[in-house]
Amino acid sequence: MILFKEYAIKRKIKINENVENNLFVCGDPVSINRIVINLIENAIKFSEGDCTIEIILKVHNEKIIFSVKDWGIGISPEMHEKVFKPYYQIYNEKKSIQGMGLGLPIVKKVIEDLNAEIIIESNPKKEPGTKISVILSKYEKSENEMVPHNRIEKIILINNEEIKQDPDFDQPDRQTILVVEDNISMVNYLIKKLKEKYNIYAALNGHEALKKIKSSNLLPDLIISDVMMDKVDGYEFIKIISGYPSYNHIPLIFLSAKSATEDRLYGLSLGAIDFIQKPFKVNELLQKIESVLINAGKQKQAILTCAFNNLNKHENFRLKNSGDVFNQNCDFYKLTSREKEIVKLICDGNTYKAIGETLFISERTVTKHVQNIFEKLHVSNKIELINKLEAA
Repeated sequence: MILFKEYAIKRKIKINENVENNLFVCGDPVSINRIVINLIENAIKFSEGDCTIEIILKVHNEKIIFSVKDWGIGISPEMHEKVFKPYYQIYNEKKSIQGMGLGLPIVKKVIEDLNAEIIIESNPKKEPGTKISVILSKYEKSENEMVPHNRIEKIILINNEEIKQDPDFDQPDRQTILVVEDNISMVNYLIKKLKEKYNIYAALNGHEALKKIKSSNLLPDLIISDVMMDKVDGYEFIKIISGYPSYNHIPLIFLSAKSATEDRLYGLSLGAIDFIQKPFKVNELLQKIESVLINAGKQKQAILTCAFNNLNKHENFRLKNSGDVFNQNCDFYKLTSREKEIVKLICDGNTYKAIGETLFISERTVTKHVQNIFEKLHVSNKIELINKLEAA
């Protein structure tokens, strides 16, 4: 039996199952499916690598017991009831983990509807790991009774969910948003809500996000980030971004289950423009995103306008000696003839669209040329580019 095979292999986790056949319960197959999926997925997600997860399905005293044992950080006894609250997070000194989201609360509700019982066995002070057992009433079917195919031992044959990201997301006429979130369901939800209006790409932690920013043709206009993630969490991620002159201008919104005032204040002190608590109202998030991007656009336009006005004040002086210096600097930074044409048009105040029309190339091609030029000169905006090329 293959249980979340690809996901477990990726996490370097083995699965040991002991499943009895021909066991039946009376309930909605979809609901039973939800219980099994959530418990196994959490066990894999919260376990350390190079361990073995134990899955057992058996009968004991006329009850069906389905249990999953992981090797994660464990859940202290005083938290056993709290983890059934929506978006509750587990935290210890060494590692913070995104909470159970709505998974365990939904499991708890389904179990209550089935008149079943769920038991957590975990105490990190004694040993790592958590064992969660679901106790269901055994159903005895009659000889001629038809049974749905969704029996428990069938349901757990499932593939791990993947990020549903459009590979061709980079439309030059759209603003770009990077989502950094380790809950794949939440990532896909945000992509679904945002992709109609924005370019969207995603990463599962801060380390992966930084790699994607560096390799992407389009810098994000906005970052939406969770706080608690493996490898590099949201707080560490924004600290790293702030150290890059090419990226530290990108506005960032934290979207997190963390609810304490000190968490919010700390996130804002690091440079985030907002700290939105999960669960959230999607319409409020969409309006916040739109407002942030509109304001960022206004600020960029104001800076450019001010800069160009200052440049025009010294136009006569620059015209006298800038021609030779400009060409020398272009040669020094090894700009191609096409790149020289583009930077000259940029210096004249042309937009990317106007440059494309002048040179008979697409605006997207202009954007890619400009990104290459920025990299060659180690600049992050047009003003820095102009100053560097016209500096004597």
